[in-house]
Amino acid sequence: MRLTKEKAIELTLELWRFLAETGKQKEEWTGWWKYGKVDMHCFLCEYTKSSVCLECPYFQEFGMCAHKGMPYFKWRGVVTPKARKKYAQQIVEQLEQLKGVKTNGIPGKV
Repeated sequence: MRLTKEKAIELTLELWRFLAETGKQKEEWTGWWKYGKVDMHCFLCEYTKSSVCLECPYFQEFGMCAHKGMPYFKWRGVVTPKARKKYAQQIVEQLEQLKGVKTNGIPGKV
């Protein structure tokens, strides 16, 4: 799948909003049937097409998603839907910030 940075962020937000509402796992998202196979079940990973995260918009703004202390790391480690909702919501909030990051001096243009 070929994605622009803007589209990757938009689809990632769609996924994580679902997870924040339901407390489900990424694999349970009902949107996968629309988009097919996506690297690491992550549109940002799919966008970078690389095992190196340096080009990832999330990494550039917040750091490595899988590092201890990050919302995604915490989300992966919990087992209850309530806890997953909590950390998924934190990810949504970060992604919403990311969507508004200035690029080339243009607000909201990522």
